[in-house]
Formats: sequence, C-alpha cells, structure tokens
Amino acid sequence: IEEHLADSGVSHTVIAPVFFMDNWLGPWFLPAIKEGNVAMAMAGNRMLQQIDVEDIGNFACLVLEHPDDFRGQRIDIASDELTGEEVAKLIGRRAGQNIGYYDIPLETLRSQSHDFAMMFEWFDEIGYAVDTEALREDYPEVGWTYFDEWLNRHDWNTLLAAEPLYTPEDRIENLEDLEDLEDEQYT
Repeated sequence: IEEHLADSGVSHTVIAPVFFMDNWLGPWFLPAIKEGNVAMAMAGNRMLQQIDVEDIGNFACLVLEHPDDFRGQRIDIASDELTGEEVAKLIGRRAGQNIGYYDIPLETLRSQSHDFAMMFEWFDEIGYAVDTEALREDYPEVGWTYFDEWLNRHDWNTLLAAEPLYTPEDRIENLEDLEDLEDEQYT
C-alpha cells in the first residue's frame, strides 16, 4: 500500500503505530491475565514497543494540523517499551494480584492462527525499533503515554473480576471464520 501511495503522487503521510496497549484489554489477552498470566508467544524478557491508542489519535491530529511538516513521510510511533515479564509485574501490582508471564510455544499459536504466529515470530526475532525518546522530544504536544500511566486509567480489579465477553473457544472459532473469509478473498 505504501509503495502504491508513493507511486500515485497523492499527498500522504503514513502513521505506523506499534503494538497497542489496549490489546491487553481484548479477548486475546485479558482472559489469560484473569487466570494469572500475561501469555504471549515470545520470550518473557523480549522488549515489545507499545502505544496507547489515544497517542495515535493525538499524533494523527498533529499531522492533520501541520500537513506540510509530514507530507510524504512514514512515521513509526511508539510510546513505551517493556518486556512481557515487566507487563505482567505492572498489571499485577496495579490489580493487587500475582500475575506471571507464560511463553506460549510458537507452534501452539501457529496451530490456532498462522497469521498471529507470524506476527509474534516477527516480534520475537526482529521487533519494532522506534526511537521513543526522540518522539517525546520532537512532538511533546502528543502527550506520549507510559505504560504505567495507561494502566492507571483502567480499573483492573473490575476488569479481572468481570465475566469474559468471549471464551477462548469463541476466539478460536471467530479467528477460524476470519481466516476462512480471508482465504475466500484471495481465491
């Protein structure tokens, strides 16, 4: 898509965010956290850059307000960087619970979703490389959010006590439906 944009001559800016902090609230991560684990298919000591979705919106507003400053650029954005083990410790501290880290075997994830496995393989082997300190210095008006600030905006006791919207089986079934739909689009 980015190559097509560049070749098209259309004025554009590409904003490329990293892993969303808000993913921790979703059906792929919150159920495991409720069971006492941050579970990901990557080493627990591997850094993962993350961003609050509000920071994405704030940065997009900045780009829209100053289009000439960003025209034709791709800007990778992130607001913090933590290991899975650090995420587990911080969520646990905020919730007043013992939350551990579980490294899901990549092949287990691959058996459920080839696309998710590819994504986590990339996270673990290559990962993001955004200079978060430079972003904070260059664009302070965005108000870049640290992970602990993001955590504090959520009531983790309520989140961890709430009934799940989806069971793990629902997630797998929905993902299989999505993959079937994707397969149909490319055949």
